[in-house]
Amino acid sequence: MNADIIALFAEHGPMTVSEAMAKGLGQICGTCNNYNARYYLNQLLNGGQLTRRSARRQVRGSIGCYPRQANVVIYQVRSQ
Repeated sequence: MNADIIALFAEHGPMTVSEAMAKGLGQICGTCNNYNARYYLNQLLNGGQLTRRSARRQVRGSIGCYPRQANVVIYQVRSQ
């Protein structure tokens, strides 16, 4: 499973958990919940295969789906 997660991030580049779930992370991890998928990403972070950073992006708000600015966590494959 870890190799599949790393391959997903290597193929699609830096992504948030929500973006990764839309691209198949949920199927790899066997979950539809972002928090459960984040558990597997944190294991890869602790193992040194992924890195995490914070960035400001435009996201859809929950009320009326209006766009807003928010800090998001972006995961990416650690460069060798």
